[in-house]
Amino acid sequence: MRVVVNNVHVRFEDTGVSRREKSFNFGVLVDQVQYSSTNNRFERVFLNIDDKKRENRSFSMLEVKQAAMYWNTNVHENWTKNSEFVNLDCAKTIDFSKKYVENLKRKYHQFQQNYNQNQVYLIQPLDLTIKWRSNLNQKLQPNVPLSTDNIDIS
Repeated sequence: MRVVVNNVHVRFEDTGVSRREKSFNFGVLVDQVQYSSTNNRFERVFLNIDDKKRENRSFSMLEVKQAAMYWNTNVHENWTKNSEFVNLDCAKTIDFSKKYVENLKRKYHQFQQNYNQNQVYLIQPLDLTIKWRSNLNQKLQPNVPLSTDNIDIS
């Protein structure tokens, strides 16, 4: 099994509801999320279910590329009040979002260079790989864990 999700941007805007004089927004960005079953070397290959049953173990991997979280306080522009954004079709909305993300990345690099106080990322873009092995044996064995995990963040 393999599942791939590309270009996710979830954004929340508060346009003066919680604080009348100030607006804020925050969001989560992910370039790609990929889940797949793997062989025992964590390589994505076609798996025969009979081989999996004989081995009594299952191997899986989740990869997340360029995940980030941002928070902007005292913002002057909100998408929900932008008539251009509200009237966009789906494809153009994605382009608008990509331009926003590129702007965030530019601001982050400026922050690193200038150390100014307008940092927008709570979590700067990172890659994450989670590999796990599950024991498929129906009988509990005291020396064999039900699953083992390995997490790499870069």
